[in-house]
Amino acid sequence: MSTRSEQDQMNLARTLIEQKRYTEARDILTELDNSLARDWVFKIDQILLGDPFQSTVPALPQQRGPSLFQSAVGIMTSHDWEVVTFAHNVAYFKKRKGPNSLVAGIVVVLFGLIGCALVCLSIATSRFVTVSFTELADGSLVMTKKNGEFPITDLRHVEEMARSVKRGPTYIGAIAGAVLVTILVYLCIVFFYTPIAYF
Repeated sequence: MSTRSEQDQMNLARTLIEQKRYTEARDILTELDNSLARDWVFKIDQILLGDPFQSTVPALPQQRGPSLFQSAVGIMTSHDWEVVTFAHNVAYFKKRKGPNSLVAGIVVVLFGLIGCALVCLSIATSRFVTVSFTELADGSLVMTKKNGEFPITDLRHVEEMARSVKRGPTYIGAIAGAVLVTILVYLCIVFFYTPIAYF
C-alpha cells in the first residue's frame, strides 16, 4: 500500500472517529501497518471495551465550539452594530441611533398638515388679476391692467403677460400634494435616516 493511500485511509479513519463510528474506523486502521494506526486501534479498543485499570474511559478530545467572545461579536454584527476596532480579545462597536420611527412619522405628518393648511390659506386669500383688451377704430389694440393702459403692437407681449400669471394649486391639488410629500418623506426617514448618536 502506498504512502498516499495510507494517508487517505488515516484521514478517513480520523473522520469516522470524530463521528464516533469507532468500529468502521477500527476496520480501516487494522489494515494499515504503521505505529500511529496501531495507537489509534488501541484507543478505540479502550473506548469500546473499557480499560480494566481505569474507573472511567478517556474520551477522545472534543472540538471546542465558538467562544463567548466570538458569539457576542456575531450577535452584535447581526444587529447592525459596526465594528470600529477588532483585536484578538477586544472589540469596539458603534451603532447609529435615532428617534423612534413612530415619533418621526408623527412629526412629518404634523409638518405636512401645517404646510397644507398654509397653502390652502394662501389659496383662500388669493386675489384675481384682471386684464382687458380694447380694439380701437384704427385697428390697434390697448391692454388695460391695474397699473394702466398699454398699447399692444406685438402679440409676444400678450403671451409673456399671460404666462407670467400662474393659476396656482387648487385645494384638492394642495391636499393631495401634502399627503404625497408626507408619505415620501416618512419613507425616507424610515429607510435612509442617518442618526448621529454613537455608543
